[in-house]
Amino acid sequence: MRFIFLMLLTLVLTSCSAIPDWMAPTPPWKRVKKVIPVIHSEEATSVVQRYAVQMEYENNLHLEHAKTCYNEEGITKIQLEFITQDLIELCDARKLIVDMTENFLGKLNQDTILGPEFAAFPMRPENLEIYIVYESYFGKYVDPRYLYWINLEEGTVSFYTWELKYDANRCWKCKKEAYGTSREIVLYQHAAELEYEDLNPPKKSAFGSERYYPEDD
Repeated sequence: MRFIFLMLLTLVLTSCSAIPDWMAPTPPWKRVKKVIPVIHSEEATSVVQRYAVQMEYENNLHLEHAKTCYNEEGITKIQLEFITQDLIELCDARKLIVDMTENFLGKLNQDTILGPEFAAFPMRPENLEIYIVYESYFGKYVDPRYLYWINLEEGTVSFYTWELKYDANRCWKCKKEAYGTSREIVLYQHAAELEYEDLNPPKKSAFGSERYYPEDD
């Protein structure tokens, strides 16, 4: 009887010391290796710099910072930050941010090297972060109703005037709208302008096409 009791006690103690399957470490041959995506950072830099030069010559925007974000699935987001000394109002700012976004997305999605490296293809406005800071002294010291800061984040466009920097209680100071809304406004505005030009052609001058220019001595 004592022998049987000792045998049962040994079995109980042995079973208690066993490690459950869910706690046991995974054997090396069963471990899944973490896949690190191959990102051609030099190609991303090339696309960003060519785009930055275009923005500098066409819109007087100077690239300050740029960043490419990625995870194990690929490139997830690209950030761009520009500065300028220009002045801009809301309507022009909306057109600018839409033109910039569509232009840059076109360059990214048409790139045969970067395309396969995106976490989700094609890249969309939600995958971009664009910041534009207007460092104009006129807006800072004379008329704070001009825009101070524009940004595109998570598919939302935000416009901030200089009033936000000095007096949070004055005027509207900040406006936010979905990128899709901004894009629709710009497209319909452009279509309306073309329609108006077709219906109202420029009037011909009473003097005709001839002009008098004094001859140089």
